[in-house]
Amino acid sequence: MRFRKIRITIFATLILLYSSNPVLSLNSGIEINVDPRIELLAVIQSFTDWPRIGAFTTLNFKYYEDVKNYFAPHKDHAAVKWFNINLKKGWNYDAPPQAMLYLSSPPEMKTIIPFSNYLLKRGRGSENLGKMINLLNQFVVDSHFMRFWNEHKPFYMEFIKRVKKLIPYDEYSKLMMNFYGEEKAHFVFIAVPLFHRGGYGAQIETEKEKISHFFGGPQKLENGFPTYNAASLRALVFHEFGHSFVNPIVYAHASQLNKYKDFYQYMKKEMSSQAYGRWLTVIHEHLVRTGEYFLLERAGFPEESKNNYKNNLARGFKLLPFFKKKMETYVNNRDKYPSFRSFFPEIIKVFEEVKPILSEKPGVMGFTYNFINGQCEITTIVKNSPFHKFGVKKGDILLYIDDTEVTEKNFWEAVNIWKNARKGDKVKFTILRDNEKKIFEIEVLFIEYYKFVKKE
Repeated sequence: MRFRKIRITIFATLILLYSSNPVLSLNSGIEINVDPRIELLAVIQSFTDWPRIGAFTTLNFKYYEDVKNYFAPHKDHAAVKWFNINLKKGWNYDAPPQAMLYLSSPPEMKTIIPFSNYLLKRGRGSENLGKMINLLNQFVVDSHFMRFWNEHKPFYMEFIKRVKKLIPYDEYSKLMMNFYGEEKAHFVFIAVPLFHRGGYGAQIETEKEKISHFFGGPQKLENGFPTYNAASLRALVFHEFGHSFVNPIVYAHASQLNKYKDFYQYMKKEMSSQAYGRWLTVIHEHLVRTGEYFLLERAGFPEESKNNYKNNLARGFKLLPFFKKKMETYVNNRDKYPSFRSFFPEIIKVFEEVKPILSEKPGVMGFTYNFINGQCEITTIVKNSPFHKFGVKKGDILLYIDDTEVTEKNFWEAVNIWKNARKGDKVKFTILRDNEKKIFEIEVLFIEYYKFVKKE
């Protein structure tokens, strides 16, 4: 999702950052670990509104039950209250886990890197973040967090062991460095059992090297144990680590790119609903997703590449086709453009080559969902939406859209049946309710919207 760069000027700080983590061992390639700082954060967040807003795991497994049972006496702790209050004031999504990288590991957490301006702004100042650190330390003591951490090390090791088997991480790290034309010292994948199925990214820069971080939660259960889907994890690895290559270049060209910030108004509704509320954020999200297309293809998964691209289009990344076309020039002319950084002036030209036009498209169906045990469960229904008007209910299982089965792999492809409909069309939805199949024929509602086209 989001990424910010963390500058460290003293290399010794890097050693301090990781020396207290018994699970991590830094070598070349992509390292995988469970970090006590992030686990502490996740434990506290489990008692806030994070699960309710969907930025937390929806899976139920023993470790999660252990967390709820062990820490239940502290669910109203001052640290929990602080995080819940600040969650609603902008201390959310990427900011909290990123901030933990600035701290030493428990049992005594201290600031080892001054918080960036970005985090100070998100956290409403150094005094407020200082209070956060004090409350984190107090929670560690009051809840006996380290006892819980030490008792669950076998689970963490098994979690990491299973994650390591899924994809060839070192091969992918080399693939990314070759594609973007930039070296990184290390890639660190912090696997977080309680985080949602997406991810966040951050990069640490020392005087000597760059280290990329990716925080990501499990996507499914195997015999009750949390793990990841290989295809989804592959895309996330290319996406979240991709930010460490793309974002610094985007921000280095901020003054040029901001000349086109009026483009954001055409994508604001779709982008802001996915927490992409800034123009430069929208740009680097487009470019990282463009990179995913080429990286998945190079990794030997052309179908995953195509499906990933279709899914991103369906999510409203309107400029994606133009960036993809431009990036083909980069891919085919690496002798002229040895790095993505050297090619970036060509990327900027996209904004001179396209224009927005008013058009019509099918509106939203009006529901949110979660995949639980492989089934698409409807979690909320938007009032007065097509789904609401035709009687679909919260808790229904969406089985088919027309004759296309709804699965995690092809969800957006199935949704495109609705999105590609014409005025007056009706789409058939097959729902499972109380073990009984029900069929709804729902008329497609059209709305006006802007899209981008090539200038003539």
